Amino acid sequence: MRPSRALPQGDRKRRNQKPRVLFSCKPCRDRKLKCNRKLPCDNCLRRSQDVSCQYTTESPPHDESQTLQTRLAHVEQRLLYLETAFQNQHALHVENEPSSTGPKNSQQETSPNDLTRQHILDTQPSSNNSTPETAAVRFINPSHWRAIMNNATRELGRRDYDVSTEEESAITVDSRPISLRLFGFVKEAGINDLLAALPARNDADSLVSYCLDSGEPSLIHIHGPTFKAEYEEFWKSPSTVSLAWLSLLFGIFSCGVFIQHRLTAGTAETVLPKTFDFYRTKCATALTNANYTIPGRYKVEAAVMYLGIGYLQSDDLRTGISVLIGIVSRVAIVMGYHRDPVTYPELSVFEGEMRRRTWLVLVVLDYTIALRTGLLPVNQRGPGNATHPRNLLDDDFGPSVTILPPERPNTETSNISFMVATEQMLSIASEVTDAASEFPLTLEKTMELNDRLEATWNQIPAPWRVYSFNEVTGDDGATIQRFSLGMTYQRARCILHRQHLVTQKGDRDSNALRHVCVDSARRILQYQSQLFQCVLSSPRYRCRVWFGMSRSISDCLTAAMVICLEVINQSRIDITAQSLTRKELLELLTTTHATWKFSSRPSPETAKAADIVAMMLHLLETDNRNHAHDFQAPTTNNIPTFEPLSSFPFYNSQNNLSTFDMFDWVFPSKSILG
Repeated sequence: MRPSRALPQGDRKRRNQKPRVLFSCKPCRDRKLKCNRKLPCDNCLRRSQDVSCQYTTESPPHDESQTLQTRLAHVEQRLLYLETAFQNQHALHVENEPSSTGPKNSQQETSPNDLTRQHILDTQPSSNNSTPETAAVRFINPSHWRAIMNNATRELGRRDYDVSTEEESAITVDSRPISLRLFGFVKEAGINDLLAALPARNDADSLVSYCLDSGEPSLIHIHGPTFKAEYEEFWKSPSTVSLAWLSLLFGIFSCGVFIQHRLTAGTAETVLPKTFDFYRTKCATALTNANYTIPGRYKVEAAVMYLGIGYLQSDDLRTGISVLIGIVSRVAIVMGYHRDPVTYPELSVFEGEMRRRTWLVLVVLDYTIALRTGLLPVNQRGPGNATHPRNLLDDDFGPSVTILPPERPNTETSNISFMVATEQMLSIASEVTDAASEFPLTLEKTMELNDRLEATWNQIPAPWRVYSFNEVTGDDGATIQRFSLGMTYQRARCILHRQHLVTQKGDRDSNALRHVCVDSARRILQYQSQLFQCVLSSPRYRCRVWFGMSRSISDCLTAAMVICLEVINQSRIDITAQSLTRKELLELLTTTHATWKFSSRPSPETAKAADIVAMMLHLLETDNRNHAHDFQAPTTNNIPTFEPLSSFPFYNSQNNLSTFDMFDWVFPSKSILG
């Protein structure tokens, strides 16, 4: 028997004590100053030591009896984290794999849904060191803009052109990796540790107000009046709150930081403040320590909030956010959110309606992320029977209701009616995307889907539909949402009929559907331009500029690639009665590139999109030397000159406020819009 080591009485007493909660930051404790508990605090700001302003808890002495097995488990966990993080960060190289049956005739039909192969360097050497790299296959939906671009480069005979290398070497993006904290890589933290991370009351009130009063449609899963009442009760007894509710609060803080940062004059740079990630980390920490895999109140809502924040900061088309939505969706399904609440009689009327809202937000996010990343939606149409929430405002009902009031008419715009309309359009767009993956699509199936798409669009309430450009003015508060739905509809038309851009039948039906595809692509860019003009003409929109615009980059790239294919078609075959001439199409592409590339402060997505369009313009110019008098590839010497933003009265009136730079700029060519 091993003799036990006797510890002094003082050491034994200290060993049994709980860690003290240290409310002051470390520099203030060292200087014995009064800390106001901000991050950073005022004392550190005055001394320009905001980086060293940290809040910690007193850790108990290290247990020397820790076993080797525990230490190895910790090392293994860290290695797994690093390996996963490296895989998410590693560059993927895209190339088309030629057919094994030999080269095809140039007049043969080309399938648009070739599987995109991407090769990743393997950091782990093989056992015999004979293969320095391994090939990995990454699926990209055939309807994604990358797949359409592959068609264009193949038509130009550039099979060896490495698209990803050109794209990634063209710009450097300051991107942040998708957090893996919900995968279990988070330190255990108690309620006192999380409470110590709260901001001062005034700052907390401000962040909650920024988030809940923003009018953002994707926040409908949070009932504003109810949460604010719970928030007031929380400050009376903070230590009694649940970890899941605290996770939701930290998520609201992070969202509030994002909105405040985007709306404050002179601070709308691309780099978000450190508090954004700080509160997002605390959101994940609280949710993980609450064990989100076990059903409980607020857990799904907090997870959806964490997912939404991750979507806000993932601006470089990574797929990590798609993995995260798979986790959140599975958690929601485990807790029955995909089923209509009438299935669970133990739920109150209020709880059931809020679950419908939460599931609606999750489904819309799923469709949106799938379209953006080129992957399939996680929540495919299945056994779920959850109905849409009623068109009600938060003031129309509350926790005390026993019967829901009648919903408002669908002619009345609200965040609920917009999210329902968005889900309906994204649902049929997803069906179109799935069907278009099967090539070739028969004419009968194409027209069936076209009729369903048109029927869905016609069923959208009138206030949410775009009828003409002249009818939309800056005085209409639903302009941004209306154009968002319009772009979803037009993109679905592009995807449904784009197979006729890569076939060369030349019959009347094929030419008509080709015209529909190109016309839809043109309208997408026009919508983007009109939306930009509305923002410039109405200062009231600056509080909504950040909403939903990152998704439009994917829509505009799809439209740009469709136009590239049409330019190639007009160069190779005789197309009669085309809606736009080759010169007009090239002007639109050139103008699109210039306005993305040379906006006053392009976002990472717009900068990347500009380089992609520039690459395609270069390939088109190289392949079509005989059209040099119509088109010249963009260079530093021939970029079109645009009037600077500072010449706009709205720009000067806002003291150089550039919040609207988050838009994906598209100025239409006058020859096209005229």
